[in-house]
Amino acid sequence: MSPYDNEPELHSRLVSGAELRATVRSTTQFQGRLAYGGLQPGLVGCEILDMSEGGIRVSTFAKLQPCPEMFSVEFNGVYSRARRSWSKGHEIGLEFIIEDDHDPLIL
Repeated sequence: MSPYDNEPELHSRLVSGAELRATVRSTTQFQGRLAYGGLQPGLVGCEILDMSEGGIRVSTFAKLQPCPEMFSVEFNGVYSRARRSWSKGHEIGLEFIIEDDHDPLIL
């Protein structure tokens, strides 16, 4: 039994692989950087593959293992904080962290 069985529309979207984002996603070709902290801080280059109002999908130039949960993202002179939603190989889905109703791309 799926936890989404009581929500038939969401369950069918999950099973079919349909888009779950609340906002439109746009394909991009920006180059950027991901900074991450913890006990071993680091910086890795990446390509922003697509973005929406709520987040981005990136492909990193080096595999991060283990993949950190929190990042600072920089591309085209824009800085934002983001949280990992998922990761697979070199690709990472990041959700922008919005504080105090600021535009996530101008933090």
